[in-house]
Amino acid sequence: MGSAELATAFWLSALLAGWAWVGYPLSLVLRRRWKPAPEVRKAPFTPRVSVLIVAHNEGHRIAGKIRNCLSLDYPRDRLEVVVASDGSTDDTEDVVEGFRSEGVRLVRLPGPRGKAAAIEAAVPVSTGEVLLLCDARQELESGALRALVDNLADPSVGAASGELCIRSGASAAAEGVGFYWRYEKWVRRLESQVGSTVGVTGAIYVVRRELLPRLDPRTILDDVAVPMGVVRAGRRVVFESSARAFDEPVEEAGHEFRRKVRTLAGNYQLVALHPGLLDPRRNPLFFSFLSHKLARLLVPWCLVMMLGTSLALALGGSPVFALLAGAQAIFGLLAVVGGALHVVRRRVAFLSVPYAVALLHLAAAFALVEFVRGRQTAAWRSAP
Repeated sequence: MGSAELATAFWLSALLAGWAWVGYPLSLVLRRRWKPAPEVRKAPFTPRVSVLIVAHNEGHRIAGKIRNCLSLDYPRDRLEVVVASDGSTDDTEDVVEGFRSEGVRLVRLPGPRGKAAAIEAAVPVSTGEVLLLCDARQELESGALRALVDNLADPSVGAASGELCIRSGASAAAEGVGFYWRYEKWVRRLESQVGSTVGVTGAIYVVRRELLPRLDPRTILDDVAVPMGVVRAGRRVVFESSARAFDEPVEEAGHEFRRKVRTLAGNYQLVALHPGLLDPRRNPLFFSFLSHKLARLLVPWCLVMMLGTSLALALGGSPVFALLAGAQAIFGLLAVVGGALHVVRRRVAFLSVPYAVALLHLAAAFALVEFVRGRQTAAWRSAP
């Protein structure tokens, strides 16, 4: 390749990477200013709600989760809890059975088969007009359910996502994850203000029962498949920041890395299961889905292209590309140092961001490999 072709490859890669992380959110800011979506007409609303909790070997905390759900600020006679035990081999099912007198229902699945299959099994057992889907791990704030369902008083809204709050952590991984979540929630809030969010927070979201799409049991990302189904049915999916769920910080980078590999591989899988998502005539959120979900998957390869082309041009005598290559090298070095400090249990605040960014993009690269190799499935297992 000549210098012109190398420079073109660099700037196209930089443009795509920049669009995924900066350009797309800024376009939402402009759309919010010039063409915002109608404001959601919230009102007090108390439909019958079924809380669906999917659990796999959660015996050590399922009791606390059930008590948390039963104590939500919502009319008790309008609330039921259904726990789907997905192939649990510990005492999860025995613990849930202890709440039978309080109306808690247990659905047993052979398996494990995965969250999507567990949701499909739990829905026929439930009776609510609205479904609150959540995980066993997070604690829901008392007023979270009311805050979510008040959005459904607006008939144009089909689902509402709450906000996952990560409690303060001591490690660089925890700080980096917190930074990423703040950014992600900002993007979802903007999407909600201009129309609908592409995804919801799997730890806390509500959906109208009649709008819950049938989930392929292979689905990894129900928190993207469900909202996309709702939007394709002609309703909005909104983000409600006052409905909060709290989770403990991730202290080990390896755990967060495996989780991100699985999540990002799930985006590839979603397209494979639902190719219509790539058809703008069938997907009302085609542009947002492409920008928010798919463009980010390409960023690691863009970064490799940017580094390779800038180094080649720098060696060819270009001072501009020498500076650009140097800037990339410095960022990479900061990420490596941040990772090394994490290994020895030390933290330098300003290094947590480059470390987290590098970890995220490395996970995105691994996600493609894992998806192609078929190593990521809906079953409860970690990425290799």
